Amino acid sequence: MGRNDVIKFKRGTAADWTSLNLVLKVGEPGFETDTGKLKIGDGTTAWNSLVYLTDVEGAPVTIENVDDRVSELLAAGPFIGLEYDDDGGILTISSTGIGPSGHNHVLNDIVDFDGSLTTSLVGKSGIGITYDSVNDELVVVYTGVTGGPTELDQLTDVSINLPQVGQVLKYDGNDWINGTDNSGGSISSPVVIDSITIEDNVVRNNNTVTSEKDLVLKPYTGGSLVTTNNAFTNPFTVPSGTRGSYAIDLQQFRTEVHQIAAGNYSCIPGGSNNTASGDHSYCMGAGNTVFSDHGGILAGLNNTIQINSDNSVICGGTVNIIQSGSTGGVIVGGQNNVLASGSLDSCIINGDYHKVDANYSTIVGGRYGLATMYGEIAHATQPQAAQNRGGIQHSVVLASSRQSSGSKEELYLDGSSNSERITIPLDTSWHFDINITAKGYGTSDAGWWKFTGGIVNTGGTVTQIGTVTQLGYGINGTNFTQNDITISADNTNKSLKIEATDPGGFATYYSATVNITQCKLST
Repeated sequence: MGRNDVIKFKRGTAADWTSLNLVLKVGEPGFETDTGKLKIGDGTTAWNSLVYLTDVEGAPVTIENVDDRVSELLAAGPFIGLEYDDDGGILTISSTGIGPSGHNHVLNDIVDFDGSLTTSLVGKSGIGITYDSVNDELVVVYTGVTGGPTELDQLTDVSINLPQVGQVLKYDGNDWINGTDNSGGSISSPVVIDSITIEDNVVRNNNTVTSEKDLVLKPYTGGSLVTTNNAFTNPFTVPSGTRGSYAIDLQQFRTEVHQIAAGNYSCIPGGSNNTASGDHSYCMGAGNTVFSDHGGILAGLNNTIQINSDNSVICGGTVNIIQSGSTGGVIVGGQNNVLASGSLDSCIINGDYHKVDANYSTIVGGRYGLATMYGEIAHATQPQAAQNRGGIQHSVVLASSRQSSGSKEELYLDGSSNSERITIPLDTSWHFDINITAKGYGTSDAGWWKFTGGIVNTGGTVTQIGTVTQLGYGINGTNFTQNDITISADNTNKSLKIEATDPGGFATYYSATVNITQCKLST
């Protein structure tokens, strides 16, 4: 492989030169193609007044004897060739190839290479360099690496699935893809890397990986995206297969092998000692654990979502727990709060040492609150021990019924189930205010009633405190009356009973709001 440079004189017939009568530049030759004579310009004299170039004997110089004259004046140096074409009247100066040693070049000086250059270029481990004479290019070929420390600049600890002979990596403008060194860069399939680890002090340039295009990190077919584990000498101490399919585990510190993103599609984007074993679960913070599916712990310390509590969330705080079977539970913050087992779609918004042990119930804040009734909303401020949860507390519950029999029926917290009553805890006193409204279906009949009173549970016996007082009522139509509503203490079911006698003849809907002020003794 070389480079040829051709020098040609300005030329024409003798008649052409005479007709044009040009002024040649200083040292510029003019050649008569039909006579073989030469003239050399001086920059001022026109062609017709110039004399022909003569040899030492005074004869005019012709192109046929230029070869001998040039050979006397020019000597070919190392890697330089000289050749004269008598028929074409052309002198050719050629490069026969420059060796790589003993030369210093910048990139712009390098015009061409031949295959001999590859003998002086040696690739690092797993890298081969070959010369493609057809396409006149150097090709860097990945030949495969096994073992050794991971260093990005050497592609160490990287393996490509099903490597082929002569396989090369090529960039298609978007991604690095497989190609072959004799196919002009044809694409066979995307490059698949089984595992690659980027460790400290390997990626230079301020330890930053940059890209002018999207930087995509995608686990391959069931793999997971993980970082090293600084708690262990071997970052992959965890048994094979324990991380979930397509999981993301980026936390940098763990002290137990189970503290990983073990659920399928689970995610631990940071923190320490976290576990996400539920499918599609999420865990952050420190020492947090998510065992259920489709839930997560967003922050905090030593919080737990137990099994079968799918779609539950702990937003933060410390030592909060959503026990098993509490689907859809939420603890927003605080510490030492508990959603008890089987408490569906319940919530603790904030505060300390609360416990919810009922479905669809909420404790909004304070300390040592206890919600045990269906749909209860509670707020507590009792600064005492956890065994006296609910000691000083305000609660609100809703009771309802749909009736049409014309007889007296009880209102329940879920509207129909005799298991969801307004139950008073042991050794507890209540003062209550009850507001009731009713509406007849398809009629203009409606009414409202308002009561106040108290009950007490003493050692398991439930009685009224004094008399329940009706504070007011209102009637629309002729079917409801002042005495349709009865309030009493139900010792059999340890509850506050609200009963309504409907007019009959049409469906009647009753709704009651019960505000409770509670005082409970420590047990």
